[in-house]
Amino acid sequence: MVNEVKNYQKSRSDEYYFIDLFEETIGLCVIVNMMTVERSGSEEDIQMLRDVFNGLRFEVVPILNVSRANLMLQLKNVSEMDHSNESVFVCVLMSHGFDGAILCENESSVNIDDIIRMFHGDMCPTLKGKPKLFFVQACRTFNLRKPIDDVRRCSDVVDNDAGIIQMPRPAGVHQGADILESYATFRGDLAARSDGGSLYIQVLVSNLKELGKTEEIFSILTKVSDEMSKVITQQPILKSTLSKRLKFQ
Repeated sequence: MVNEVKNYQKSRSDEYYFIDLFEETIGLCVIVNMMTVERSGSEEDIQMLRDVFNGLRFEVVPILNVSRANLMLQLKNVSEMDHSNESVFVCVLMSHGFDGAILCENESSVNIDDIIRMFHGDMCPTLKGKPKLFFVQACRTFNLRKPIDDVRRCSDVVDNDAGIIQMPRPAGVHQGADILESYATFRGDLAARSDGGSLYIQVLVSNLKELGKTEEIFSILTKVSDEMSKVITQQPILKSTLSKRLKFQ
């Protein structure tokens, strides 16, 4: 039976990312949640995420209510860990925010691109060539102080590459390869949240629970987008440099 599983893994190695079926856990899932500025329902989000990623054989590591400096230090420590025995990395960011950044404790902010950059191949070599998934539950309004119903602000990341001209590079794997970014909402828009949790997180968890062991990640996120469009005018956004197909099992 072991040989059959290994042969199956080898047969799909060129098409799919390798997921080690024999390890107790397949990777880390870091959950960052900032609740120091009122975010009703965020505790429910954490518990739902913890349950679903534990069920997919991730080791869940929470980072809660910290300053920008503390957050970057803890994430730097994670990026410098030895991930050699892990197949995939997940990071969930949940906070208030604005276009390009999330808020930390005392309303200090951190650019999401700076967080993702710490897990590029040159900064985190033991995750190079492995899928790294970032899920961001936050509003992406251009003006942080813009009122949102009661106090419902959030955040996400930005596309900073508009108008930048890049010189041709030699063939090879880019340091920013193998990264997927999923944002709760379109740039400039808000991300819905209630006392029961965030809509994006609820729909994401529901689909991971139902399909996480059988479907590819792109199929799952497409279904998330479709389901959300039937409930509210909030469009999740997906950015990817994944070079293979990804299933967690």
